[in-house]
Amino acid sequence: MRNSNAKILETRGHFWWLGEQTPEGRFAPRTAKFGVLEIGENGLTQLNISGSLIQSDFLQLDSKAQLQAGNELDALYGRSIAGKIDDDQRCVYLRNVVYKGPGRSIDGNVSEWYQAGFCLLGNTSIPRDAESFAFSKLSVELTGLEEWLRGDALVVTPLEEHGINRSQQVSYSVRQNGYEIDGAQINLRTDVHQDAYEQIPTREIKFSQHDWLDYIPAEAAPPEELKQEFGHIEEFLSILTGTYYSLEWPQIATKDGDESESYTLYFFRNIDKNTPPEAWKLWTIFPQTRASFGSLYSEWKRKRREFGPGFYLYLGALRSSSMYIEHRFVNLIWGIESLHRARNPDAKGPASEKELIEALLVKVQNDSDSATRRWLKRQIESASEPTLMDRIVGTFATLPWGVESASLNQFAKRCAGRRNDISHYGGPRKDANESYETFLLDLMKLSEALSYLYHAALLKEIGLDGKTLVQCLMDMPIGHRIRRGMEQAGLIFDKPSPNASA
Repeated sequence: MRNSNAKILETRGHFWWLGEQTPEGRFAPRTAKFGVLEIGENGLTQLNISGSLIQSDFLQLDSKAQLQAGNELDALYGRSIAGKIDDDQRCVYLRNVVYKGPGRSIDGNVSEWYQAGFCLLGNTSIPRDAESFAFSKLSVELTGLEEWLRGDALVVTPLEEHGINRSQQVSYSVRQNGYEIDGAQINLRTDVHQDAYEQIPTREIKFSQHDWLDYIPAEAAPPEELKQEFGHIEEFLSILTGTYYSLEWPQIATKDGDESESYTLYFFRNIDKNTPPEAWKLWTIFPQTRASFGSLYSEWKRKRREFGPGFYLYLGALRSSSMYIEHRFVNLIWGIESLHRARNPDAKGPASEKELIEALLVKVQNDSDSATRRWLKRQIESASEPTLMDRIVGTFATLPWGVESASLNQFAKRCAGRRNDISHYGGPRKDANESYETFLLDLMKLSEALSYLYHAALLKEIGLDGKTLVQCLMDMPIGHRIRRGMEQAGLIFDKPSPNASA
């Protein structure tokens, strides 16, 4: 379990404004200041400088008064701090820094405190030029997703004995997968490492397999864009697996001829303390999506941008297990409403209600009470919208799970009623003589079924084929939980039940 209060790094080094020239023969500009760099496990990067960077001639600020007067955004906008740490063995870059005020004393000296929008920690001691921050590859290690990948590669042969000599072979065969997507390429690759020197006797040899996802843009991109791409990848894998699992910090790299530089990209984010996706929780496995992985990811990015809340409101429910049940329920309802609106912008409500209200409006045309006419006009506007029940049914009726239409209609009606209970009555209606415990139990059942249906609808929306969706319900270990949860909410599957070949 990850501890968001822990620190990834706390070290000392020398720091200066990115763009200052380093004289030949020196490891840093003459204006470099001693400081302490901290990176929290949540990616929050802080720097405590001994002395002052604000008064650097390079920054061209008259005094700290410009910052204290509230002009720090103008003074430091787009500024970055460079540094060398670990006895000058590694470079670090703090991008989009913010001056936070006086820091804690360092060795008895006054100091300044900065925070960074994000941080690049380089496996190189050669500082980069201020104008060259563009990178050709984003790499994400898929540690924790082994159950989903199903790509174990190492194989050990039986022990063979030849007199006093014994031999045993370790072999591996890996399949690299590459996909062309809009303006980029995605590769899933496997590396195998061993820690022994060839032909040198040793007491222990360790082999390890590492799986990576590489995103390679058509043109080198700034770290800000690759940071955003990392977020899309993490969300996409969460939808495929069914568990929002925080991936390891991404690597970004650039290549100039035969020389390559690699950096770890840190930025502030909420680290979810979920365990890695287990086999019995998986919605899909990679072999099912191997052929369509690239197109699924392209559609995920496009639809997430196009549908907005219809996608990320579900992600919020998926990643947070500590919501109050009422919050979880209405969060799912909001997301489903948003998804249906985005998919069906011209959808209309029942025509009979609109006609009835219009007829009433004609009858009160001469009514002196203008408030009545205004109220009726508002009702016409509302009547032109599909009801929540219609939106729920419309979102889930096309799923290939064979849900009986009558039970889906009744389920949608219950969901709409409970939403109204929360919105207009703050919970169970007093005139219904219902206990709060009964109310919460019903919300829990409805929310569980809604989350399964919503998840399946998003997978279908990004292009997951119907056969795989049916396999998820009928063949995957999680299918039992899905069927049980939906049946407890009153949903019935048509007979015969859908099968894996549908």
